[in-house]
This record gives sequence, structure tokens and C-alpha cells, in this order.
Amino acid sequence: MMRIAILGGGISGLAIGWFLKQALGSHLQLTIIEKSQRPGGWIETLHKEGFLFEQGPRSCRSSGGGRETLALIEALGLDHEVIVPHSDAKKRYVYHAPATPAKKWELADHGRSLQSLPKKVWEIPFNSLTRNWLKVLWRDWWKPKRQQEDESIHSFFSRRVGSDWTENLIDPFVSGIYAGNCSRLSLKSCFPLFDEWELQQGSLLRGAWHHRSQAIEQSPFIQKIGKSSLFSFQRGMETFPRALAAQLKDHLLLGQTVQRLRFENQEVQIECSEGKSLCVDYVISTLPLFTLSGLLKDYPSLMTKLNQLSYATVTSINVGFHRAVLAYKGFGYLVPSRYGLPVLGCVWDSSIFPQQNLGDQTRLTIMMGGSRHLEVQEMSESELFEQAQRVLYEHLGIGAQPDMMQVKKASQAIPQFEVGHAKWKREIEEEIHQLVPQLMLSGSAWAGVSINDCVAQARRLAYIFRDKNS
Repeated sequence: MMRIAILGGGISGLAIGWFLKQALGSHLQLTIIEKSQRPGGWIETLHKEGFLFEQGPRSCRSSGGGRETLALIEALGLDHEVIVPHSDAKKRYVYHAPATPAKKWELADHGRSLQSLPKKVWEIPFNSLTRNWLKVLWRDWWKPKRQQEDESIHSFFSRRVGSDWTENLIDPFVSGIYAGNCSRLSLKSCFPLFDEWELQQGSLLRGAWHHRSQAIEQSPFIQKIGKSSLFSFQRGMETFPRALAAQLKDHLLLGQTVQRLRFENQEVQIECSEGKSLCVDYVISTLPLFTLSGLLKDYPSLMTKLNQLSYATVTSINVGFHRAVLAYKGFGYLVPSRYGLPVLGCVWDSSIFPQQNLGDQTRLTIMMGGSRHLEVQEMSESELFEQAQRVLYEHLGIGAQPDMMQVKKASQAIPQFEVGHAKWKREIEEEIHQLVPQLMLSGSAWAGVSINDCVAQARRLAYIFRDKNS
């Protein structure tokens, strides 16, 4: 019998629990410890006043690691609840301010500050954001590989495609995923595929040309959903962790805060709140690393290293109208950091997944803050509502009063994989192996920030324990 405890009941902890049960069966004694009374972590769907809003991740990509997530969804019997985006969601925009605005928040042409991105290859030469494409291709084709072990995303793309594309296209794309500063984030750790293309093929163009997805056997459900770029659920993303939690209900220990980990005699003693404790053979932590470090008081060097990872806080403002007020159709828009605005972008939820609308609704989510705009964390709810209404009017031309507004501050939610992250990660792994080999790390800080990353890492961990048990 293998005794395993998982710290954290978010999507990583739940997926690891599921895969461990499949791999070890009756040979497993499993406990998942979650401090809140609600499993699911950052995945949270809000149903309020007739609106559906995501207060965390709102979808998953269907390609790549999405296949593993879809396979898990199918195994849970959730395939009939999966939805794909409307075709309009292929339209994406970038905020583009007039050359000489009167003031930072006063744009001369309300509602006309968005530039659409090309959807088709043939549109690239005619789009103002990509019209210098020939120069970019030539630059990428002949630029030599980098010499250093790692570099920032901004440095990599400035070198390969030039500063204009980097600032207008790459920078807002990175902000949309990591809410971070692409001059500090690591290309190797955040976008390893691009790093691989350059190192193996010498350019992004050659890398994309030679890149082929492996042909693997897929169920009809995965093949069908895989034709769309994204997917979600009819009742929202929280459907997924709820289904996992229902399967793992006998193993969930909710409302318990872990206070200390002690490693003695090849066992792990877990001390929880209210005097509760348990002894296991292995512990898998999906906690934020700043939380985990506080549980390892006997290992100050490891604590220090874990605390070196920084996190970004993102504030989302859900805005709902019981009528159609948005003139655009599409996924939404992102804001390049060069404009200095605290807004990262706006997602047009009602346009992406109209299946989730109740009647003729407009549902929007404005994202603010991130690592560049720490001041947003200190804003009151009324200040955030005021900022949101400015964005609606000055970026989208919407002057109507919303029927519903809701703020969600995701404090220290997104780990920032800065330059040197891969080396730092290796050092952490070596120290854990030497000092506390019964500890394994997972979660967004270790696996990657997407749901697909967390699910894929969960499956890999289960294979490791299966091999240990064989």
C-alpha cells in the first residue's frame, strides 16, 4: 500500500488524484488536502443575476496538450457538456491608440481604437499590423541562433522579427497569458516550442515548416472538438473540477490548512490546522511555492530558493448587460504595454460562447493589473468599476449602464517564469532529491500556467508512481 498526500485541491491536485487512482488502484491510500471548502482552485464559474462568468480560466486549447485534457473529460463522462466557440471568436483585436490622444484616458475616436489581426494568411500583407511581413520573414530566416542559455521573450522576438512586431503583437499576447513583462519572462520556459524551433532549425519559419503533430489514435469526441481551437462547458469551466471532486470525494480533506511538513524515517508527517496530522510515504505539493516554503522550516536553503519565484496578481471585472450593446464580434482585444494602461485586455464572453447566454445578453470581462501595474491591487471596488466603465466607453463605445458588475482579484495567481527559470528549477529539483526525496512538486508553478499543462503533468506523475509500485 502506497500512502500519498496531495497538497491543494485545485485542478492539478484533483487531476493527480484521478490519475493515481487509475494507476495504483487498491494499492493506493490517497488524501487530498485543501484549505478551502470548495475544490477547484482558480477555476471558478460565477452564476449571478442571470449571467454566467468565469472568474479564472475560461477555456482550454484543443490542440497539443488539450488532447490529454479532452481524454480525461471523456473518461469523466462530461463529453456531452463540452462546447466550442462561435466562428466569430476567430476575430481578435489589438488596442491601437490614436497618435496624439488628448489625455491618457481620453481618446479622440471612441469605439474605434481596435485593430483587427489577420485571420487568414492572405490577409497578412494588407493588415497594418503585419504589412512589413516580407522584411520580418527575411530577418527571421537569416538571423543566427542565440549563444546564451536563455533570453527574454522580448529579446528573442526583437532579434528574430523586429521591435514593431514584438511590441504590437508579441507583448500583448504574452500579457494575455502571463500578465507579465516579456522583457523579463523566459522564452525557454514560457514558449519552449519556439526555443526548440530556433535551436533545431535555425528560424521560426523553418521550425514551423518542419513541425508535424504526431499522429495518435483519438476518439471521435476528441477528433470533433479538436477541429475547434478552444473548448469550454455549457455550465462553465468549474464543471470540470467539480466532476473530478465528485469522483474523489472519499479522499478529499476540505477546510484544512497544512502548517508544517516533517520528513523523518523515510516518512512525511503532515501537521494540519486544529491539531490534525497524518503520516504518508510521499507528498505531492501543488501549492504556490511561497506557501510551500513556509511548510519547510527545517530546510532554510530550500525555503529561500522556493521564494525566488514571483507571481502576478490579476483583477478581472465581469460586466453584464441584458441586451446587445457590443458593436464588435470576436474573441476580444489585448493592450500592448507601451501605452502604459493598467488594462491588459477585454474578453467578449457572449461572443465567444453564445451558448452560455441567457437571452440577448452582452457579457464582457475586463482584465487589469499584472506584474507591470501593481497599483491596481490597491484600487477599491468603486475605483475598479469606474475604470471598467471608462474602458467600455473609450475602447468599445459603450456608454450604457451595466446591469451587473463583479470584481475578482486573483492575488498572486500566475507564476512568472523569468530568464534563468530552467536553471533555477534544476537547482530546486537537485536540492529536493538530496534533502526531501519524498516530496514532489506540481501545479502551475511547476507544470505550466494552463489547465492543459497541469493535466499533462498530473498524468506524468501517476506514471512515475506506477513504476515505483511495479
